[in-house]
Amino acid sequence: MTDATLIPWTRFLSGTKTRILILPTGSLEQHGPHLPLWTDTLIAWKLALKAAENLENEDVEAPVLPPIPYGISYMWNNNEGTISVKQDTFVKYLIDAAVSALRWGTHLVILNGHGGNVDAAKYAAREIAQLSNKPVAVVNWWELVRDVIEGVCETSFFHADECETSVAAYLGIPITGRPRPSPQPFRRRQPGGVHVYMPEHELRHEPGSFGSPDKYSAEKGRKIVKEFVKRFTAFVTDFIKQR
Repeated sequence: MTDATLIPWTRFLSGTKTRILILPTGSLEQHGPHLPLWTDTLIAWKLALKAAENLENEDVEAPVLPPIPYGISYMWNNNEGTISVKQDTFVKYLIDAAVSALRWGTHLVILNGHGGNVDAAKYAAREIAQLSNKPVAVVNWWELVRDVIEGVCETSFFHADECETSVAAYLGIPITGRPRPSPQPFRRRQPGGVHVYMPEHELRHEPGSFGSPDKYSAEKGRKIVKEFVKRFTAFVTDFIKQR
């Protein structure tokens, strides 16, 4: 039952005791001149499908729901092709879709692929849990394997960079041309526990990629994805036991 977009409704009639719903979220925004606009969503969706297949090999039913197609992408608004939604729009849509889906599931994992969604997804998750009376988790894929990324990649994770391009390459997401070295990330790292929010100045960010996407390789992506699937499977197996 891995991909819920490809099954008839009758597959949900089975009286399984536990059914983990996986809901990918991402964005449609610029990802430099070499990656597709839907990169964040595609990565989350493809990671979800790989993880769900692994879970079902462990006899855990884990259908992957269609992804939420748009995200909160204010910072890229002046780059052509980007489509952004307001935070409250994203939250309300996510809550409505998830609560409806949980009529047919016992647990929900929101697998997020976009940094701009992080705070909104966590807020939505708390509301979904209250409204559905079902356990809900949020997993930002890069945070689950941050140490792996730092060990595999030569440069820091940010956006359309070495890591994201490597993961995209391994997952079969098309790469246009040969990525070039790009500016360094423009956001400062804050001390642990500190969260700083600045107005998004609707500037045009050229070229839209950062760090060293030219250092990407599918092999780096394979190592990151392999460990992600392993850790995600372990988390979900434990999540089922939590109440």
